[in-house]
Amino acid sequence: MPEFSIRLDPLNALLKGQLGQEVELELLSWLSIETIPLFIINSQPVWYNAYDPLEQSSEWLGPLAGAEVNLGFWLGGDTFNGTVLRFGFRHANLGYRSVAQSDFDGSGTRNPVAKGDVMDELQDNHRRVSFVIGSHRSWGAFTLVGGFGLEYDLGNAKRCITNRTGVFTPKSDDSCDDDQLQLALEPLRDMAAPDVVNIYGALHPFYLTFRLSLGVVFE
Repeated sequence: MPEFSIRLDPLNALLKGQLGQEVELELLSWLSIETIPLFIINSQPVWYNAYDPLEQSSEWLGPLAGAEVNLGFWLGGDTFNGTVLRFGFRHANLGYRSVAQSDFDGSGTRNPVAKGDVMDELQDNHRRVSFVIGSHRSWGAFTLVGGFGLEYDLGNAKRCITNRTGVFTPKSDDSCDDDQLQLALEPLRDMAAPDVVNIYGALHPFYLTFRLSLGVVFE
């Protein structure tokens, strides 16, 4: 019977509110395949502490936002021990919204906004290929997994908040840069530009990825 492993990644769950449940199966002594369903378990994780109005959500099946599939090449020729090179693909549907932290009076063509109202929202469909260097250590059935790597986003969505007709509104045309996926953190009004957050990272379309997983190995 081939070896297989089941693990959880508490580090990304704590920092990003995204829990990956890793299931990995040995195909050959030096090759494995891994699937990672991705669950959104916290709408306002530590990762977003700088942006109080910002919330994330799954846009697929309940808290399940998507999944990742990886092939692992074990440099020592022994699955679930030593160093592994992973090549994979992830697809996930994530939603982002900004929620008012206080009341806003009406202004110009805009209605008042009450605390708790949604001010702006968007969806980001992750389609990313990845390369990760990982390290596995096992003690009996218990295993500890670390990994660090790079993802490349295949998507081409863009969005920016601009004032072209006298009112600040979201645009998704050529007026937006390719590395912009902006969400307004304040009500969209006709006279004052809102604070915005760029959902894309500073290195877009490249993203750093990491994991620290705990689990078991079955022989």
